[in-house]
Amino acid sequence: MYQARTTLAGVRAEAESNAARLASAEHALSILLAEYPRTGWTDGDFTLPQTLPAVSPVLPSELVQRRPDVRAAYQRLVAADRASAEAVANMLPSFSLTGKLSGRSIELQDAIDPMNIVWSAIGNVTVPLFNGGRLMNASKISEAGWVAQVAAYRQSVLVAFQEVEDALENNARLELALEFRTEQAEAAEASLGVAMDRYLRGVTNYLPVTIAQSNHLNAQSGLIQATYNLLDARISLATALAGSWMDDVLASVDIDDEGDLIEVNDK
Repeated sequence: MYQARTTLAGVRAEAESNAARLASAEHALSILLAEYPRTGWTDGDFTLPQTLPAVSPVLPSELVQRRPDVRAAYQRLVAADRASAEAVANMLPSFSLTGKLSGRSIELQDAIDPMNIVWSAIGNVTVPLFNGGRLMNASKISEAGWVAQVAAYRQSVLVAFQEVEDALENNARLELALEFRTEQAEAAEASLGVAMDRYLRGVTNYLPVTIAQSNHLNAQSGLIQATYNLLDARISLATALAGSWMDDVLASVDIDDEGDLIEVNDK
């Protein structure tokens, strides 16, 4: 009995902690929608998505240029000299992205290597532009200022590629973690069935059932957490790629007058 009461109290405490985190998340969602912070976004039968949007092959060099930080850095180059900025941006590499541990493109690793010739070429391209007289107007920008802007743009792109790489790695690892958690939950459920069967046949007392129930609940909790972690990783990947691969998914939902998420087709 004490074992059951201990487990129940622990689960109740965890439920309250989760409720507090959910309320904070709902308040944050309200702010993003320009509303006064409120709860109730997830009232009703709320469950985590059973399927996740797949990461399709894309051209990351084009996608990262849609990121606000990269676009801001590029616009600073444009403000200095549009033709020169376009020349620098056009030297960014293009490569495919699969998001699989075994399918990581070697071009991706080469492209984000600061010693790669791509970045050397970006540095070299500024020299003939200066010599050609494109930036001779000292009232607009000095040569040193232009070089600094190029360096800032390069750093923005490198950071963008790093975040994409981190997000891809997390997605691949967390997909595996979800598979293992699923196996664990299935094994725990089978173990609980065996323990209950042995108890009903009078082979054992109820203690093994209590232990099996606790293990089953822990496994289910781990499975839910693993699902959440993968969802969070997908969101991070969408953010790192400026949300481009999620455009179709985001376009399929909207918010009604009461602030609830609805399918666009249902409007």
